[in-house]
Amino acid sequence: MDNGNGYKTDDLLKWMKGEKRGYPSVTICDGWYKSLKENYDEIAIRGIDRQITYQELEERSNIIALKLKEQGIKKADVVAIILGCPKNSIAAQLAVLKLNGVCLNIEKNHPRTRLEYMLNDSNTKAVICDDESELPDGYNGILINY
Repeated sequence: MDNGNGYKTDDLLKWMKGEKRGYPSVTICDGWYKSLKENYDEIAIRGIDRQITYQELEERSNIIALKLKEQGIKKADVVAIILGCPKNSIAAQLAVLKLNGVCLNIEKNHPRTRLEYMLNDSNTKAVICDDESELPDGYNGILINY
């Protein structure tokens, strides 16, 4: 029985018993591109103040991905995302995944000491944020304002 995310209940039970199994062959980006193709002009995100289509979300994520790539972000690099707007956060996550990077989503309300620890401990290469004044004073990595 499929549980809706591509895994079968039997697979889950085998995993719980310690049996090994392969990973799904579809990536998040594969799923995104399929949804984009099928729903290009449809609403992808609906907010209180505005809605965004799949096309607009794709364009936003491509802009961020290009900025990251220009700054040298590559496969397996950790990129912290500290954004207040969920729509922007989703676009940033897609951008990082398109570069095969690792998303480190951080809520905006963390104390600076905690934020500094998370950025250093994760070896974050870049931060995407909308307010650089919230970053720790010692942060020397790549900064993408969004």
